[in-house]
Amino acid sequence: MLRKISVITVTLFFILLLAVVNISKRRVIENTSEAAPLPENHLHLEDVSLVQVLGLNGGYITMSAKSAYFDHNIDLLTMVDAEFEMNKPDVRMTSHADQGIYKLNEMLTTEGNISGVWNDLEYKADENGTFIYDFEKDQAYMGKKLTFVKGNSQIFTKELHYDGEKQETFFSGGVYMVINERELK
Repeated sequence: MLRKISVITVTLFFILLLAVVNISKRRVIENTSEAAPLPENHLHLEDVSLVQVLGLNGGYITMSAKSAYFDHNIDLLTMVDAEFEMNKPDVRMTSHADQGIYKLNEMLTTEGNISGVWNDLEYKADENGTFIYDFEKDQAYMGKKLTFVKGNSQIFTKELHYDGEKQETFFSGGVYMVINERELK
């Protein structure tokens, strides 16, 4: 009789132990914040930098980001906390943006809190700002409430347009300027 009680006690102990271990495992799995695995065609990159050479007119664009995701299927790099530099014979631009999207050899788009320098003018877009550069056409667009500053001189506008073939930059949409002539020379 004592032996039956011991076997039952040991069996109950093991059942209880398995239940406790199983519950503990379930809690650990539920409380673990594992990132979902990336699809096969995606790469996650940290501290990434790359350079895109710009056609026959010369120049380049460098791009860097704290983190990025590259989709092999569509040759698309999505960047977070991105920095850009465009260096061409007629334009030198540096930029920071919350996000950047680079379509290999086709297009660069940046969005959110864009700021930097266009030639010798500091600029800032509102939080919904957008910059788009088309590599094939060698054209750029920047929009959404832009402010360009050099010293005490300022240009307020909705859009900037750049045509690399014509080597022209112009502003459009509610352009308002406060100019100190000596500073813009």
